[in-house]
Amino acid sequence: WIGPVDFIVIEDLSRYRAVVLANAECLSGENAAKLRRFTEAGGGLLLLEDTGRYDEWRRARPKPALADIFGPDFKPGQPARALFGSGKAAYLPKLEHVEEPSTRPEVWYVFNEFWAPPKNTAELLDALSYVAGEPPVSLRAADGMPIAELVAAPSGATLLHVLNMDTGHPVRALEVSVQADATPREVQPMSPTREYAAVVFEYDEQARRVRFKLDEFEHYVLFRIQ
Repeated sequence: WIGPVDFIVIEDLSRYRAVVLANAECLSGENAAKLRRFTEAGGGLLLLEDTGRYDEWRRARPKPALADIFGPDFKPGQPARALFGSGKAAYLPKLEHVEEPSTRPEVWYVFNEFWAPPKNTAELLDALSYVAGEPPVSLRAADGMPIAELVAAPSGATLLHVLNMDTGHPVRALEVSVQADATPREVQPMSPTREYAAVVFEYDEQARRVRFKLDEFEHYVLFRIQ
């Protein structure tokens, strides 16, 4: 998981490093222009699936909105990357679902089996890293489904909340990488259900990142980095 993220209305995008359009089929010309300016000014833009295929009235376009960012050879069914002005853009034509959700009218609930990363998660994360650079926090795990939020505490410590979205399996072999301007004194995991000793960490001065691991946790763990 890479975070943090916001769900946005396309207005002032200046505070964001990157914008991801997850199959936003209907995109107005006005919003397409805002995204084009954002990318040209140095932002990252990741387009997925049929983004921009229709206008705001769901009228089909000859080419998807923002296709021009990728140049004249762009084809909707093929992955693409491009430098655009001072920014970067990438396109993925499909997310490969582990289970295909039913489209029957009587199916109104998304069951747990659909809350899973796509089969091509590595391709998705690689494209996101291309447009946004390395994120403030990144996680990898052998089992479970960890998601994270990074918070700056008033004390000066960095707090990393990690929640396991997989209710049937614990998170195992968790690897964490967090942006940090200086070498921390300690990385202490805390949990309401288990006591942990401080973990061994390494600090990469060139990348300005602290990296550490945790063998296992069930539902939730908080890392205090200070």
